[in-house]
Amino acid sequence: LNIYLFNDLQSTVSKSDFSLAEHHALSKQVTKGNSFSKNTTSNSLLSVHKAIVVKSKILKPVFRNKNPKYIAIKQKLLSCFFPKTYNSSSVWKIANSWPNANIVFPSTDKLIGAVINALTTDSIYSMKNSRRGTQLKLVLELTNSQLVLFKPSWYSRDEIMNGSVYSGKDRHNSEIVSFHLAAILNLRYTPIVAGRRISLRDSLKYADAELQQTMPVVNNLQCVYGVCHFCKSDEIVCDDQQNGTLEGAVLFTIPGKIIKYRSPWQRTYKEQLKAEWEKNDNYCALISKKLNFDVLLDLIDAAIFDFLIQNGDRHHYETRENRVLLLDNGKGFVSDAQLGRGY
Repeated sequence: LNIYLFNDLQSTVSKSDFSLAEHHALSKQVTKGNSFSKNTTSNSLLSVHKAIVVKSKILKPVFRNKNPKYIAIKQKLLSCFFPKTYNSSSVWKIANSWPNANIVFPSTDKLIGAVINALTTDSIYSMKNSRRGTQLKLVLELTNSQLVLFKPSWYSRDEIMNGSVYSGKDRHNSEIVSFHLAAILNLRYTPIVAGRRISLRDSLKYADAELQQTMPVVNNLQCVYGVCHFCKSDEIVCDDQQNGTLEGAVLFTIPGKIIKYRSPWQRTYKEQLKAEWEKNDNYCALISKKLNFDVLLDLIDAAIFDFLIQNGDRHHYETRENRVLLLDNGKGFVSDAQLGRGY
């Protein structure tokens, strides 16, 4: 964390420039829970944010100096993630050999770049709906029957999301950034993800009969709405008018048996209704007796990860060999106005 998250907190301002009295006052406010009362307001959220900023500025120098290993680690990671040429006959065999429990890919292996490139460019042989989750996702079959998920772009990359932390549809770029952040933090529990543009018009011939029925042509553009819980014929994504393609994120399908569980910290999705974990001070003690210890630690990692990407929608979690995976990261990166809300 010192290497990556405090990169912008190097010693540029002296301690004397900060109001320690203000810092202590804000700390007391947060400790007393004033900022997390029933009627949490934007002002109180800003106070918490301000307290964090002030605290970060008076950290000891050891936390404010860039780790001397930073450059070497950064270069090593970049060398692994740069797209590389790949062999279609072996790249997916290699990728499928990597997962071990919930570790999906190695910490440093230059073949990661080959897999990323394959996700972006490998030929598509078939396309169908995915029944997984509640939103539109397409299953693409690539070389050697390798299946991957395609999450389409519903919004521009820089669109600001308003509303709650779980508002709107999945953001394809959230999946991409989450994969890279997980690798940086050594939480290698996410699928390998890459951005890709596909032509729906050219891919129509690869779509199965069910999917083709949900692929209308609108304003001379090939579109799709698919079959899923929230899919509607009046909510479509289409090929771009300028380049004739649909942008999205392609997710490597993790092999092995994956089991889905309801999160013990699931929200109610009703503003006036609190979940049990929000009301019961002994809730954590109860949960610690029910969950496998490794799973509990993994869920703590997931909570920290979700805070960093501002994902407030992890209502379920998935395990592989009794360890938690970080799947479905599309609800991250909401509007700045929502930061901290719901956590």
